[in-house]
Amino acid sequence: MLTQEGIEINNKFKEAIAIAVSKASSNLNDSDRENFYRVLFHITDNLETICESYLQDK
Repeated sequence: MLTQEGIEINNKFKEAIAIAVSKASSNLNDSDRENFYRVLFHITDNLETICESYLQDK
């Protein structure tokens, strides 16, 4: 479980990622965009796991 601060930081990351994804994927075909999102979601999930693990270790 993330603290309130962790949740806010995570939301800022998600917002920044959404903006970057929108701009970066504008010239991709549907297949490339699908792969891009799939990988990006895996990275996001991994980062959330890392953050949760870090907070538990504190």
